[in-house]
Amino acid sequence: MTDMNILDQPVLPPSYEIWGQVSVYVWKAALVKGQGKIVFDPAVHKSMVHAIDLSVVPLNIQGANLAERSLIQTSKEWKLTQESILAAGVQASKIDGKHVRIKFEPTGDTYTNSQGEVKNKTYMHFVKIFKNATECEQNFLANSMGGAEASTEAAPVPENGAEYETALKFLGATVRSAAKEKARMDEILPIVETKINASPIMKKYFTATSDEVIELVSQAIGG
Repeated sequence: MTDMNILDQPVLPPSYEIWGQVSVYVWKAALVKGQGKIVFDPAVHKSMVHAIDLSVVPLNIQGANLAERSLIQTSKEWKLTQESILAAGVQASKIDGKHVRIKFEPTGDTYTNSQGEVKNKTYMHFVKIFKNATECEQNFLANSMGGAEASTEAAPVPENGAEYETALKFLGATVRSAAKEKARMDEILPIVETKINASPIMKKYFTATSDEVIELVSQAIGG
């Protein structure tokens, strides 16, 4: 193939990968035309679907943005995501809180955006699932900056300030998901407390009565 032939090849977006910790939240939703997914109310809606919120908080050393997806359990997007989790050696129900490496892959479907441009739909593809944060950091270092060799020494532990910011991002994702299903402070806080207690990094910095928790919940419910 000559250099000019490249002009005829399909345009593929660069593969963007994220290393970090995943948070999963499942809630009951109804699909309403013009509104999308809203909280299921049995007194109003005829049918219910399970919505799945996936958030990946990147490693501090990567400096990437938070990755979030909200999808339906019966969707093609979730089917592909679930398959990638299973291929990585973990049951999907066990993925919450794991340190992972993800990338976004085309689903094979397209959509037209508000500018009339045809775009590829993508899904969150789990490339690898790690035993702990250190293993995740070492894999990131081995695959970044041109594939430099991983150090045989443990990756540096982030300073408390950076670790706190990671915990806060995780907390924010948790609160946003809980607020989709519940509308009152007293309903949301028990859900958030359960997630905090299940997450070592959040538990290190927050409780259900922490100022950060109250502030985030208040913002989520418009208080």
